Amino acid sequence: MQRLFLTCDRQNDLKDERRRAQMAAARQVLERSTMMLLTSSKTCLRHPECGDARENRDTVFCQMRRAMDLIHYVVKDGVMHATSERRRSVDWDLERSTASSSLRLFSRLMERSRPRFEPVVATSSVAKPSNSDISSSRDGIRDAEVTNGRKELNRSNSQRDRPVNQPTKTRNYVSLDRELPAYTSKNEAINTEMSVLSPQTREELMAALDKVVEKTQDFTDSAYTTHEHRENILLLCDRVKLELNQCLRMAINMEQFPSSSFDIDNAVDSVLTATQDLSNQLFMAVADQISDLGRVIKHGIDMVYSLRTVALNQELDKLQEYSDRFHDYIDHILDVCKLLRHIALSETLHVQAKFTEINLRIYGPQVITACRALSMHPNSKIAKENLEVFADMWQWLASDVNAISKEIIQMVQALTKPDRTEYLSLPRPGKHGTTSKPLKPSQLDQEEQEKIAKSGLEMKMLTNEMDAETDKWNGESDENNDIVKRAKNMSSMAFSMYQFTKGDGTLKTTQDLFTQAEYFAEEANRLYKVARQFSYQVPAGDSKKELLEHLDIVPTYVQTLQFTVKEPTVGKAATFLKVDHVIKETKNLMNVINKVVTSCFECANKYKLDFSGLSGRTGGSGGSRDDEGGTGAADSKGSSTSTEASMCRYGMSRRGKGDARRTRVSFLLF
Repeated sequence: MQRLFLTCDRQNDLKDERRRAQMAAARQVLERSTMMLLTSSKTCLRHPECGDARENRDTVFCQMRRAMDLIHYVVKDGVMHATSERRRSVDWDLERSTASSSLRLFSRLMERSRPRFEPVVATSSVAKPSNSDISSSRDGIRDAEVTNGRKELNRSNSQRDRPVNQPTKTRNYVSLDRELPAYTSKNEAINTEMSVLSPQTREELMAALDKVVEKTQDFTDSAYTTHEHRENILLLCDRVKLELNQCLRMAINMEQFPSSSFDIDNAVDSVLTATQDLSNQLFMAVADQISDLGRVIKHGIDMVYSLRTVALNQELDKLQEYSDRFHDYIDHILDVCKLLRHIALSETLHVQAKFTEINLRIYGPQVITACRALSMHPNSKIAKENLEVFADMWQWLASDVNAISKEIIQMVQALTKPDRTEYLSLPRPGKHGTTSKPLKPSQLDQEEQEKIAKSGLEMKMLTNEMDAETDKWNGESDENNDIVKRAKNMSSMAFSMYQFTKGDGTLKTTQDLFTQAEYFAEEANRLYKVARQFSYQVPAGDSKKELLEHLDIVPTYVQTLQFTVKEPTVGKAATFLKVDHVIKETKNLMNVINKVVTSCFECANKYKLDFSGLSGRTGGSGGSRDDEGGTGAADSKGSSTSTEASMCRYGMSRRGKGDARRTRVSFLLF
């Protein structure tokens, strides 16, 4: 845990987006693999003759070791800034070269080679028309200058290949003043004296196009790409080649026939249009596969349950059959991950897709290995737990693929809708004490989002502890235990608030976050009343004293969170400060509730107390407040449904008889 907090601090210090994403990926592997290492090691110690158990343990250990090595590399790279250009070039080719990056590079090269004229100020009193320059800038040029410049271009084409430092009276060729990374060229940076007419430029363009075609082979070779998309991709690749050849042929003709007129500007536009069409087609091919991703993940989860059943029954033939089908589902998801990397437009999403694919490729087959270990020892409790942990890891990774795919699709779609906003960083008009003046929506700042990321991570850790505690005791207590249900409800609410700090999840606006915090405080108040009722059963002693100490401070934290939520704010900075305070107060309340739940179950285990009936005995001291929120036996029969219904009634009680659906917030419950 301490290492995770240290890596979180170091991640926020990194300036490079790609390094931050790598640090987050390594930290996630360590966080999720800890329990797998524990259970696989126990299984290996309990059954030392089982080779499958050793394979599980060694795989997890090696993966955690790789994560530690990645953290070391990222931190060392952040300290030692001196990196050679050759190393950066290899870095680009091996890790960053995707279909989208290759297409962008090709488009930039094509745009840079667009010849345009710009007059040069004469040094003498008499201006000479031959002293104008070719420039790729597309604005600020008058029609008369363009006409005269093109005539001059036709007369001076034969001098285009002269060295730059050679004295000449002809015009010089300059390129578009657009910054490209120094490692985009394998040999050296692209010459600033580049145009579509030079042989070096032609070689650069042909090499870039070959790279694009090479990257599109992952789309056409995919077994899950439809025949229609495959044909369209191949046709568009041929079209880009054709348009580029026509453009280069026109440039050669301009050299051979300088007196003729050629519209090379339109030829460059045709190449760029074909390139954009190819990019759109690649996106549509991936979007078509993502539409089936949810079904594949669902079938994979069902297959895990089937594998567990046949492993317990020691049906080896069915185990092999189900393993082959499970491998097919894994291959399908891996193929989607590979294509997602190709269309990812940001370093963060590219790294997330890459490491999710790597972890899924490594941990996915380990589910089958754990099933084989269980089939050899069907009565082993630790072998069953080992399989459950690996199955949970696979479901986490599959969920990550689903979430990353949605983010990538939304980012690509946002290119066609530049005014589309993902969040409302300011409160809605007329709510939270703000003015009634309509406010313009804007996106959450990356700096502000990173500022609350640490508090969100700490709350995520507390959520994991709460889930582990309730899962540990839920099987030994009554299934209608209200303490367990309300603790799980609070855990799911806190998880959705944690997702908000990452910029994803169902909470899209700060108003949604504040409303969620209100519900969280109400649920904590209800759990406090149930736990207080339970404390009456606990005999006097140190355990009861500890339980009451934790219970006594719950109302203080609940009230603090409620006051923080209701505090009025005006302005963007104040709103973000309020978000930070709400996250911190929620984390503090979650920490106290975690201690209360742990103390309750310790007392129940120590004194053999029964939790049954607690859900219907909370109407004493706090009955009026519970009736308002819909607590008690009426809403404790299901964690997700009862909580949502109680939130609807809570919203109606606050806002009168209006439609309750208008006050509901979507929650991510698991």
